Amino acid sequence: MDQSDADAGHHPWPVIGPSALPAGPGFPVPEELDLAGIRSTVARWADAARRAIDAGFRYIELHGAHGYLLHSFLSPISNRREDEYGGDAVRRMRYPLEVVAAVRDAIGADIPSPIVSPRWTASRAAS
Repeated sequence: MDQSDADAGHHPWPVIGPSALPAGPGFPVPEELDLAGIRSTVARWADAARRAIDAGFRYIELHGAHGYLLHSFLSPISNRREDEYGGDAVRRMRYPLEVVAAVRDAIGADIPSPIVSPRWTASRAAS
């Protein structure tokens, strides 16, 4: 979105991320999620998956690539955190794994395990 969109009354969604680093020049600076924000977004992923199942969907895919939120936590470029959600690969994986676990719990045992694109199943992630 640019100024012409704002002038027309279209407001951008808030941008959130693991760190307050823009994707590049001219991109918005995301709000760095604090621990409460992380917990809230994990719950929102689960709520969204539950609503999808309630609406009749029988499969859930979580998009974890192309700079979206899950990917931004995985990337050492966009994730400069120094807490339990940043640093080495294991800690950077914590948020996506929490999301997958929450979604898995929300959708129930009779729905196939959620898949995280690209090619990353919840069962593979847990091993």
